[in-house]
Amino acid sequence: MVFVLFNTLTQRKEEFTLPAGRDVLYYTCGPTVHDYAHIGNFRTFVVQDVLKRWLEAGGHRVKHIMNITDVDEKTIERAARKKIPLASLTEKYEKVFFEDLDCLNIKRAESYPRVSDNIDKIAEMVAGLYEKGHAIRDKAGSYYFDINTFPDFGRLSGKTPHRKIRALMQREDYRAPKNFLLWKRCESDHGIKCFESQLGRGLPGWHIECASLATSFLGPTIDIHSGGLDLTFPHHENEIAEAEAYTGRRFARFWVHVEHLDVFGRKMSKSLGNFFTLRQIIKRGYDPRAIRFLYLQTHYRSKIAFDFNKLDDAQRAVFILDEVVNSLAEVEKYGANDYTDEIAKFKSGFSESMDDDLGTDRAATLFIVFLRDVNRVLVDKQLSNTAVKNIGDTINWAIDVFGLLEGCESQQ
Repeated sequence: MVFVLFNTLTQRKEEFTLPAGRDVLYYTCGPTVHDYAHIGNFRTFVVQDVLKRWLEAGGHRVKHIMNITDVDEKTIERAARKKIPLASLTEKYEKVFFEDLDCLNIKRAESYPRVSDNIDKIAEMVAGLYEKGHAIRDKAGSYYFDINTFPDFGRLSGKTPHRKIRALMQREDYRAPKNFLLWKRCESDHGIKCFESQLGRGLPGWHIECASLATSFLGPTIDIHSGGLDLTFPHHENEIAEAEAYTGRRFARFWVHVEHLDVFGRKMSKSLGNFFTLRQIIKRGYDPRAIRFLYLQTHYRSKIAFDFNKLDDAQRAVFILDEVVNSLAEVEKYGANDYTDEIAKFKSGFSESMDDDLGTDRAATLFIVFLRDVNRVLVDKQLSNTAVKNIGDTINWAIDVFGLLEGCESQQ
């Protein structure tokens, strides 16, 4: 079968191909570890996990890198407000993040490079951009990317600078609206962590962090770069400009963006206060697999309007799954029905759905129908020994793709 993905860069579905024997180079934007991640954040992480699982199910090896943003305005501001060292804050929430990943049975990436551990790599890219004429250095020693030097700016998002803005940037105005920060100079901490580098003491800009880590750990051209839809602009647009201006190579072949999870009619967001953490959901008595299945029942490029009725439905689907798995393990009387056609039809439909732009919504519907039908024929006690084994193997295959194994207890 042909696996196609919607590529934000081209605004169309494209066949995903790879030279034989090479790993899929996969970069996903990780968390900013200043607080608990909410279930809107985890929708993106679960979709990214299922994409990796489906690639692996198709025989690919995936080299997956996810950054940990432990140095940015949010982490610095919160540590200062709490009057604690930056590392004390970020280490706490990094630990919490990994606990939540495990609870949702999200496969670990090959590496999780922290910004704080890779300042030299980031500073090296900034210095290289400056040497190549793509960066401006102001009198204070801070560096900004000059988008006048990158004609393709806006290729991902379709947002290109207005001519008037370009004209402004011809002047010596380093803080022009469309020039973005690469490195902020700071002479002393004043309660803020500053890092020594070849650029002097300072702090990296957010966008250069991901561009540097992606190219450092995966190479100049990666196969898939993924994140939430809200990162398309300016974050990913700026990453492209930085990485391609620095390497002279195409940065990413595929850009995969996951839509928002809405609540109360608005995007779930900490800034709006309309969010739930995974731990809050679990404390309400929900199985972590239910929130995972809820995500998968909607296509990743469509919004989810979150409510607890939908989560209840997802929880019931998980109960059906458990009931069927338990019933298969307890079969004592066998019949003559090998269930061959039904298994083949389900696997074919499931694969066809997943191969069409990771159609988990259609695949999830087929899975529930299959489980209900298996439940019905189990009551009739007409399944053969071979059928019971093959059904179990098929269910385990779908469970593995969807990641519906229990990752933690229902209480955290």
